[in-house]
Amino acid sequence: MSLRHRSFWLKLSVAGALAGALALAACGGGGDSPAATIAVTDIAAVSISPSTATTATAALTAVSTGFSFPTGVPALGTAGATTVAFTAPTGGATTPGFSIGAGGGTATGTLSFGSCIFNITSSTVPGIVAPTSITVSPCAFDATTGGQTVTQNSTRTFTTTSTLLLGTGTTSAPADVSVTVTNSGGVNTITVNGGSLGTVTGTVLTGAGS
Repeated sequence: MSLRHRSFWLKLSVAGALAGALALAACGGGGDSPAATIAVTDIAAVSISPSTATTATAALTAVSTGFSFPTGVPALGTAGATTVAFTAPTGGATTPGFSIGAGGGTATGTLSFGSCIFNITSSTVPGIVAPTSITVSPCAFDATTGGQTVTQNSTRTFTTTSTLLLGTGTTSAPADVSVTVTNSGGVNTITVNGGSLGTVTGTVLTGAGS
């Protein structure tokens, strides 16, 4: 083969290789792996106390419908259907307001923390006389996060159910709440209304590293 022909075939081979590389790059071929899908496990209930007051305020006031107790809340003195709802602090207050609906009446006041202390300022609920303070223990907020997923190193917000424990064995019916999970590596941070419920370990389901 002459030198001229060798040069021609060499140039043709280089051009073909370059074209193939460009096509591969355009398609993203052989590039980055897809982001991993991370499983979210269930976060533990938050026991309400002075040390968790900020989280409790955020979580309780995020449930706009309030918490329903179909058979009442013995610790509050109600025996029939009872609804307990919370409102964000106003007028310079640092703790949430509340309303208790039961027996055709309503009791209102402010909540303080040492478990849950209902400082009642007005009441038309049978059996609840204002002014008075009622301490309920244990008192805990629980949001269901198990079974959810999040893309690795990203944030996802979803609606799930939550419950409120007011006294031993007295748990509300499930109530909807918006929950945000932020994944960083193998850790999922769970927040409600800006208040952190804590962290749980994430498990890779699909994608990178699976």
